[in-house]
Amino acid sequence: MMLQMALSQSQYFSAKLSKDVKRGIEQKLFMGWRPGRVAVGYLNNSLDKTVIDDPQLYELVQRMWVLMLSGMYTPPKVVDIANKEWGFRSPQRRNSGGRPLSRSGIYRIFSNPFYAGFISHGGQLHKGKHNPMITMAQFDRVQSLVKGDRGKQRRTAEREFAYTNLIRCGDCHSLITAQVTKGHVYYHCTRRKTGIECRQRGTIREERLEDLIAAQLACYSIVPELHKFAVRKLDEDSEQRAIEEKKIYEAQERTLGALSKQLDVLIGMRARDLLDDREFLSRRDSLRSDIRQLEENLEGRDASAEMERDKIERAFIFALEAPKVLRQGSIAARRVVVTAMGTDLTLIDGKFSFIPAVWLEPMQDTDVAARERRPRTSRPPVGFSTKNHAEHRRKNGLVQTLTCRFGKAKTAAFATVRAHWCSIVDKVQTAIRSQDTAFDIPDLRQISEPDQLSKSRR
Repeated sequence: MMLQMALSQSQYFSAKLSKDVKRGIEQKLFMGWRPGRVAVGYLNNSLDKTVIDDPQLYELVQRMWVLMLSGMYTPPKVVDIANKEWGFRSPQRRNSGGRPLSRSGIYRIFSNPFYAGFISHGGQLHKGKHNPMITMAQFDRVQSLVKGDRGKQRRTAEREFAYTNLIRCGDCHSLITAQVTKGHVYYHCTRRKTGIECRQRGTIREERLEDLIAAQLACYSIVPELHKFAVRKLDEDSEQRAIEEKKIYEAQERTLGALSKQLDVLIGMRARDLLDDREFLSRRDSLRSDIRQLEENLEGRDASAEMERDKIERAFIFALEAPKVLRQGSIAARRVVVTAMGTDLTLIDGKFSFIPAVWLEPMQDTDVAARERRPRTSRPPVGFSTKNHAEHRRKNGLVQTLTCRFGKAKTAAFATVRAHWCSIVDKVQTAIRSQDTAFDIPDLRQISEPDQLSKSRR
C-alpha cells in the first residue's frame, strides 16, 4: 500500500510537471519568444529571457542569406565561402561548438523560418519579437531555390554565365543559353520547344547583350544628386506620415483601452452570475480577438512602415547603382540586377525587351528644363564622343539646376525640374505601397561593394 501511494504521488508529480512545462512554453510563444536554444546568429538573453542578435555571427549568417538570394550560389558553395573566406565557426559551448559550418547545418539555416521572424513549434508558426534577418518573401524564394532548382543552380555556377536561364527567345520562347568560342561568350536560343520552328539562328556576343541591357536600364537610372534629393524628400514625407500615424496610433490605443475595460466588466458580470457560460465565452472570445488584432496592428505598424521605407530607398539605390553593377560587377551581381529589372526578359532579332518592375519609373524626361537652359557647343571636348558628351551635358545640367542655391534657384527651370522629380518620387512610393503581395527589391549597397566589383569578369 505504501509503495502504491509513493508511485501515485510520483505519477501525479510527473503529470503536473509536464503540464506546467507545456503551459510555460505556450506562454513564452504567446509573448513572442522562442523556448529553448535559438538558431545560429542569435543568443538567449538570460537576464530578461529574450532573444538578442549574436554580435559575432549575426552579420555572417545574414550574408549567407544574401548570397543564396542572388541565385548564383548553392548551399555547399555558401558553406565553402563561409568557412574558408569568412572563417565561420559555430558558437562555442561547454561540450560543443567552435567548428566550421557543415552542409547539414547550412540546410538547417535555410529551412528555418526563425530568420524571417517566425517561430516554428508543434507544426505551427508563431510571430516572434526577435530581429528578423530577411522577409517572409525572401524566405519563400530561398525555399524554391534550395528545393526546386538545385541542378539548375549547380549548372549555372559551374559555367559562370551571367544571363543564362534568365532571358527567353522572342520567337519560340525557349531559354537563351551560352557557349565560349575563341575566348568570347556568345548567347543563342536553345530551340528546345517542340512543334515550333525558331528562326533565330544567329548568336550575340555577351558585350553586345550587355550594351542592349544597359541601354534599356539607362531610362531608369539617376545621378547621385537626384538620389540625394529623393532621400531628402523621403525624409520629409516620413515626418509628415509619422504625424498622421501618431494620430492613428493614439486612436487605436484608446480603442484598446476601452476593449480592455469591457473585458474586465464582462469578467465581473460572470463572477456575479449575471451571464451564463455560453454567453460569457462567446463575448469573451470576441473581445480577446479584437484586442489581439489591435495589439498586432500596434506592434506591426512601426515594422511595416520601416520595411516600406527601406523598399522605397532600395528602389532609388537600384536606379543609382544598377548601371555601375551591370558594367563592373561580378556574375552574381549582374544576375541580381537583370532579375530585378522586371519580367518577360526577351531577346529577338538582336533586340532586348522586358516588362519593367512596378517600382521602376522612367527618368529620361527629368532634364527637360535643364536642357532648355544649358549652353550649346558646336563640338564635344577632347576625349568625349558625341553620345557621351550629350550624356555628360545632360547630367551636368541636372546637377547645376538642382544644386544651385542663389539666383537661379528660383527660376522656372529649377521649379520645373524639382516638380517633375517630386512627381517621380511620389509615383515610386505609390507603386510600392499599392502592392498587396510581398515582393523584394535587392539591396545593391551590399553587392556593389569594392570587393564584389573588383572580381574578374569572363
